[in-house]
Amino acid sequence: MKFISHTLQFFFLFLIHTNVSCRNIPITTNIDKEKTTFVSKKELSYLRDKSFSEESMSSWSCDQPHFSSAGDKLIFWCYFPFLSEQRQIFIKDLNTSQVKQVTFLSGTILDPVFVGSDSFVFSSDTDKRKELISLEPKESLIDESFLELYLYDLKEDNSLQLTENQVPEMFTTLYKHIDPKIVFVRRYDDFHLVIIKNLSNHSEKEIYRTKKTILELSTNNSNNVLIMEKVSDKLQKMVMINFNNQVTEGPELDLKKHDFFANSDFTQISYLESKDNKTFLRTYRFADKCEVLNYVFPSYGISKISPSPLDDQTFVWVEEVQGSRKVKMGTLNFMTSSSCSPLAKATKAKKFQNKKVF
Repeated sequence: MKFISHTLQFFFLFLIHTNVSCRNIPITTNIDKEKTTFVSKKELSYLRDKSFSEESMSSWSCDQPHFSSAGDKLIFWCYFPFLSEQRQIFIKDLNTSQVKQVTFLSGTILDPVFVGSDSFVFSSDTDKRKELISLEPKESLIDESFLELYLYDLKEDNSLQLTENQVPEMFTTLYKHIDPKIVFVRRYDDFHLVIIKNLSNHSEKEIYRTKKTILELSTNNSNNVLIMEKVSDKLQKMVMINFNNQVTEGPELDLKKHDFFANSDFTQISYLESKDNKTFLRTYRFADKCEVLNYVFPSYGISKISPSPLDDQTFVWVEEVQGSRKVKMGTLNFMTSSSCSPLAKATKAKKFQNKKVF
């Protein structure tokens, strides 16, 4: 297997913008600035039936978008920056352009990801037994020190707490399998674990353990896992785990490169790089020869890019605009390519000793 090298010569392109539209969602809730507002479950049932128009999306800050496995929906979280930092999860139907708020929770919300057509998983410190939520203006609610995993059923309109470990659990993504599975990072003080969890029987299996900080994890709807580990204040390392749980270490790269993802067999690896007030999307293809494709955004603040499962040109990403984060989707045309060299020295693949974790 061939891997990308941090010593490659990069090439710059001009932006070609095609079919890009902003998608951030407001909630039209009136709040008394002098009081804390409480919303009952009965009142929330009405709010859950409401959808939002594109025209009313300009003021909200949104992040962490992901496609559904069928490519027909987007899931992401948003909050209103002038009111509260409380995040809520939204789903957009790309066929009808209908946007709905699907959670009404208090506490931190991170990493929403579809695990089926009618369910998704997210990380939160929310107690699922709460019947009231507080919408305190300007309340700071972001706390990543205590995060558990929750499974939300859209048909039943309820959530199930999946973990109770009292440690941060994040970077959740779908692990492709005949049974519904997810893979995520469990952060202990001295080490990090990569865990596969079966959503049918709730069993867990540890597939990787490291004393280094895990910065990113992705699968791109496959059963191969790509991890980025921090190795120093300036460098990070690529780690790949295939469906046989063989672990292969890739190159060390500078921390300016971010949002890594690969195709299902690791023959194509992509990432973003912010440089010179622009953001570059680099895609390395390893077939008969090594080829690098480039796309440039005319903005430094591009992150959280995610490919559509339907084709290799449609993406969703986040752009920072005047201090607010906007979810956008569009078609990116890679106009030119250049040759590259495979990694000269690759770490030999090794078999990781699997451990079941309960």
